[in-house]
Amino acid sequence: MSFVNNKTKAGGHPECPPVVADLIYQRLSALAYQAEDVVRFEIGRFGYKLIEHIHDEATGADAIVVANEAEVVVAFRGTQKNYADIMTDLKFRKCGFMTSADGVECRVHRGFADQWRAIREQVFLAVQTAAAGRRRIVATGHSLGGALAVLCSIAYRLVDTCITFGAPRVGDIGVVAAMAAGTAEHRRYVFGADVVPAVPLMTMSYRHDCRPIYLTRKGRAIRNCPLWRELLGRARSLLTLNWSKGWTVCPIPARMFTDHRIGEYGHAIARTSWK
Repeated sequence: MSFVNNKTKAGGHPECPPVVADLIYQRLSALAYQAEDVVRFEIGRFGYKLIEHIHDEATGADAIVVANEAEVVVAFRGTQKNYADIMTDLKFRKCGFMTSADGVECRVHRGFADQWRAIREQVFLAVQTAAAGRRRIVATGHSLGGALAVLCSIAYRLVDTCITFGAPRVGDIGVVAAMAAGTAEHRRYVFGADVVPAVPLMTMSYRHDCRPIYLTRKGRAIRNCPLWRELLGRARSLLTLNWSKGWTVCPIPARMFTDHRIGEYGHAIARTSWK
């Protein structure tokens, strides 16, 4: 499986290895956590123009749509410590999302679906206006934002590339079929001991639509990483740390959560060699 889009090299920089070039999407995913005035102030140094900052008060969903001469990027915000996002993450029960042309039903996490449906019309309008049929379209996001990027790629068939960081499983086998039948190439990054890509559990009939690019603590990027190798890397990360005693009465492996931070993905990608 190739990790470079056939139309345009990742990030529009053909001289860069895919992992290095995807650092720009990590930066945009991080910027999606910021307030609109911060985004407007910062976005210029990344070489993009802000098209729209999207927010839904009821569900807490947020996204930014940015563009340059080569592409339009919609970056979805991940989970924040607020009631709306916590409730979104806890809605594990699946709901119907769409039915593919070959009749396969796609059932997804209800909380993720609620956030996507709350902002989809604004996303469609902003992206279509900016792209105008001339630019490639990228959906990206971290954590919950990565889940929304997957739903966007399924629902909006003009998406060329989906790039996610520490994204959870989004839905059942129908998501796998929908992504395979769509236009978007998915580059799914997992780092170290990050626990979020391991939930919701496979025993709940949740599935990832592709194998990840697994970023190790030693600066390697393992593309098309099998599940056993990802689990081994997570175990090694947990066995080589001082466990935190400050969060609970019993010591816990804090790295399961600290490796999930969007900044940690940036550090991991920046020091990674392509192998």
